[in-house]
Amino acid sequence: MTTEELMRMDADDLYEKSMDMEADSEERAKAVATANSIVDRLNESKKLKGERIDRWIKLGVTGLTFVASAAISIWANLDSKRFEGEATHTTEAGRSSQRTLLSFFDKQKF
Repeated sequence: MTTEELMRMDADDLYEKSMDMEADSEERAKAVATANSIVDRLNESKKLKGERIDRWIKLGVTGLTFVASAAISIWANLDSKRFEGEATHTTEAGRSSQRTLLSFFDKQKF
């Protein structure tokens, strides 16, 4: 059994035991408060798991976007160089890609 299942069973047991106690007793109030805190912790852990999954999805999409844009830039640059090597005229998009790539490397301090 997982800890979440054990916590849920403990909360259920406390709720059942509190039904047999007197309505205005201090023991019943403590049992219900303890069960409520267990349920609150369970809800919080589910919320944190959901946030963790969302964070990984966002990170994956960001990484995939970066890799895709880098691959397209490299492909455009290589294709433009191939056109230049064949002594044909390249497109303005190819020249722009090379200028962008070269200006990126000029800005970096390696």
